Amino acid sequence: MSKIIPIISEPTKTAPKPLSTLRIWIEFLRLPSLPLSLSGVGFGNFWAYKTGIFSWSVFWLSLLTTVFLHLLTNVANDYGDAPHDKRVQGLLAHNKVRLQDLFWAMCTLTALSIISGLALIAVSPLSSAIILLILGALAIVAAITYTVGKKPYGYYGFGDISVLLFFGFLSVLGSFYVQTGMFQAALLLPALAIGLWSVAILNINNMRDIKSDVLAKKHTLATKLGLYKAKLYHFAILLIALFSWSIFAWQQRDWVSALLTLGFTIANIHITHLSTRQPKLFDTAMQFMTFSIIGIVLCFLLTPLK
Repeated sequence: MSKIIPIISEPTKTAPKPLSTLRIWIEFLRLPSLPLSLSGVGFGNFWAYKTGIFSWSVFWLSLLTTVFLHLLTNVANDYGDAPHDKRVQGLLAHNKVRLQDLFWAMCTLTALSIISGLALIAVSPLSSAIILLILGALAIVAAITYTVGKKPYGYYGFGDISVLLFFGFLSVLGSFYVQTGMFQAALLLPALAIGLWSVAILNINNMRDIKSDVLAKKHTLATKLGLYKAKLYHFAILLIALFSWSIFAWQQRDWVSALLTLGFTIANIHITHLSTRQPKLFDTAMQFMTFSIIGIVLCFLLTPLK
């Protein structure tokens, strides 16, 4: 009598679930990253509020303009990276969003940024109109030319400087200036800290993408330094940001946000160190860094000024 041998079939690999059009656009716009740019603008606005000079119309229009500029940066980034970025190519492969759609989204967000920016200038102090017009134009050009054009500056290692200037100094000092028409030297420290934290997020992203960026001939600071030195650079960024924010918090006698900054710095150094050994943790490190910035800024804003 012959034995019946059971046939054991190999587990079939299920195809990845196709993304919806809405989900693809959320990926392109990178909506979860919005709080990053809003932190600096929110800080500058609420500092103006706490010091007694504040306009709600300026506040809402500055937030709206920041949102449009941030989304423009993200879409322009992906449009410029499309020829060699696997993430962008994977999203376009669903055939629900075309490269041409990204181009028109970039044009639309540019128009919205201009309209919102002009409205912001209209409700701001008259003395600051020309300066705001110049800064707004620079912000739009910087957002587009990061990866778009014949010589995008993001491909030559200048992304870190751009993020420091626009997410830090322009975001904090600019929003305060829009509200008050004044410059306050005391804000240089928190502007530097917020800008460096934003640079730290970019550096984590660049450390994660070192191999693919090298193949795409995208010369970020991380690819130039190598993983080990990029990690040391990252730690230096966090320590300088900690020093800057701690001095500012000490001047305001805000011990809570100073201690919170110390805790977040230690945690971010640790998780970044682990990420260089386990690359899957890089995304978690970026999310935690974003959470850290929002937590520190909110903690300070909710603490009464001494």
